Amino acid sequence: MSKRKKPSRDQKRKTKLAKREQKRKKKVIEYRRNLRISGVVESFGDRLAAMWSLERIEPMTTQEIIEKLRVLGIEFDENEFVSKATQFHSSSDLAEHLWCKESDRIAGPDQDFPWMSAGVLWKRLCPDLANSNTIIDGIDAGDDLYDAGNKRAACDRWWQVWEDLKSRFLHDTNTIETVQERVGDYYIISKVLIDFHKKFGEIGADDPKFLQMQNRISTEIHELLPDSPPDFLKHFSHDPCETERSAP
Repeated sequence: MSKRKKPSRDQKRKTKLAKREQKRKKKVIEYRRNLRISGVVESFGDRLAAMWSLERIEPMTTQEIIEKLRVLGIEFDENEFVSKATQFHSSSDLAEHLWCKESDRIAGPDQDFPWMSAGVLWKRLCPDLANSNTIIDGIDAGDDLYDAGNKRAACDRWWQVWEDLKSRFLHDTNTIETVQERVGDYYIISKVLIDFHKKFGEIGADDPKFLQMQNRISTEIHELLPDSPPDFLKHFSHDPCETERSAP
């Protein structure tokens, strides 16, 4: 669909699952080797069933997640969690900051629970505070809408991604490289923004609203990230006389 050439969601999921399965198999092999001396036997299926995933955590209530953290030795403080979230760009970094010592003492499959649950808790307790997962989810949602033929809705969703980037990831910087570091390496953010600009222009041929989006993102890229590489900035035509300054 675009120059960033993102694989389909199914492809990404299969790749992730394959890598995760390899990692799990290595852990189980090592685990079983350590257990041979004592003669303990544990099936591979049972071991996999004990591993945590977002699919297992998301159906849990907030109280159930908090109780599981408590069982693992982590006393959850909602006020501290919400307050500290504003200082981090990812839920995993927040979890590392808040629960580093406690997490180091957790063994086995439960090691993944704190940082995974932090992402779920962030969505529920800080719904209006964007983080790296918010950005990734927004890009994916827009891609799905676009691929389904709902191009206007896709552009609206991508515009929200740009607003989230501005609100949380562009502070104290004037270059796209720093934004990339803050978001993480799941997507190449420069290519994502170039693709947004292109798609806004394409849909803008039939709807002036999206042409305004294209003009505005061009202006804001140059204003907010002026020290970015020229090869990035050149993709954003910048003619202030044509730019609509009002929000789309």
